[in-house]
Amino acid sequence: VNEHIQDDVAFNLEIQHMPREKKGRFWKNIKDTISFSSDRDEETSPT
Repeated sequence: VNEHIQDDVAFNLEIQHMPREKKGRFWKNIKDTISFSSDRDEETSPT
């Protein structure tokens, strides 16, 4: 758990150093990935 938290902190610090326009693109990619994964989970999960 602690390792995961440290990874998140390092990840957040990395993002803070990114130029604003790159950051926006970066977050858009993450959101696309997350929505893609959740869409796929809904399709494959039995209802």
